[in-house]
Amino acid sequence: MQPVDKTLQNLQQILISNYEHSVQPKNRQTIAEEYGIHVSTLRRLIKNKCPEIPSRASLMPADIMVLYSRLGIPPYLKPRQD
Repeated sequence: MQPVDKTLQNLQQILISNYEHSVQPKNRQTIAEEYGIHVSTLRRLIKNKCPEIPSRASLMPADIMVLYSRLGIPPYLKPRQD
């Protein structure tokens, strides 16, 4: 298995566990706080890197998965590696 496949598999496991805990749409402000950036910066990143995500206030779980896969998982959501 290649390292990229392992990374994608880990990402998928994290997203599935997060999805099970929160199936609700998330507000862009909440996502921006997860990344530690301003919401306007998040909007610009979404516009440039994830053009398929619609420009509405709330992000659906599928949109969040696309966002996390393109921008990476916010640091505090990553599992600790001790």
